[in-house]
Amino acid sequence: MLFKRSLPKNFFLFVALAFVFWMLTKFSKEYETTMLFKVKYKNLPESRILQSPPLQEIPIHVKGTGFRLITAKLSGKRLTIDAAGLTKLKGTKYFLLASLQELKIKKQLNSELSIDYIVQDSIFFDLGYLGTKKVPVYVDATISFMPGYDFSDKLISKPDSITISGPEGIVDTITHVKTEKILLSDVNTSIDQKVSLLLPTGAIKFTDNLKEIKINAAVDKFTEGSLNIPFVIDNLPKDVVINTFPKTVKVSFKVGLSNFNRIHASSFGIHCDYEFSQQNNLTYLIPKLLMKSDLVENVKIAPNKIDFLIQK
Repeated sequence: MLFKRSLPKNFFLFVALAFVFWMLTKFSKEYETTMLFKVKYKNLPESRILQSPPLQEIPIHVKGTGFRLITAKLSGKRLTIDAAGLTKLKGTKYFLLASLQELKIKKQLNSELSIDYIVQDSIFFDLGYLGTKKVPVYVDATISFMPGYDFSDKLISKPDSITISGPEGIVDTITHVKTEKILLSDVNTSIDQKVSLLLPTGAIKFTDNLKEIKINAAVDKFTEGSLNIPFVIDNLPKDVVINTFPKTVKVSFKVGLSNFNRIHASSFGIHCDYEFSQQNNLTYLIPKLLMKSDLVENVKIAPNKIDFLIQK
């Protein structure tokens, strides 16, 4: 018969203590390595703006105990680089030498972590002039309606334009700001909702910190309507008298039910150009719609030719 021998508890305690001792010995030693530190910048010229992000992490060769190195790595400390003394290269290009700020960087690191050297010494900047411009808002919407329904007024945004700011060269190329895509189907009520704005590029900002706008539009059930309307004859010589057949034209249109009673003969302007008919040897006048109410759409005129006789 076999017996399973159990290890004494003191054995595990000994192993644990040995491991701790080994760790203390190992991490108490001094090491050197290259570490990446995240950086941020201060004192950039107020009249300029970054056209592209500068270096976000800087490699530094450091020395220190294992404990200090691990602590620095885990802390995720972000170093501050002073950009007040930039040197111009050409155009919008500038640079600074990080090594000139080694003492300032050292103060921001753990006191027992020493800097051997900064691996990437030169940090480059692309600084353009700050530009601003007011551009219209483009509502990117695809809207379909239930049968018989449609807009009774234009879809509008509030505000309808917005001021942007950013690198002058980029601002000059922007003609509008779009909203996020809106998809509405089977609409039968008026639209009133908020929609987010889309930044043209990461370098552009909205000066009034707007993130969304409001859009609205009246929606109505539409019906067909028609009116008999007299027409005006333009360019008729004073010494010429004509009789037309008919005297009026029938104007058919589409209008929202809520606006039906607001449409009258004065809502349309039908004109015929006598001189045009004469110049083109026509024996009839052509009625044309020169004015209509914004409340109507799909306007049709019948007949499309007006016969006339000249009185002598």
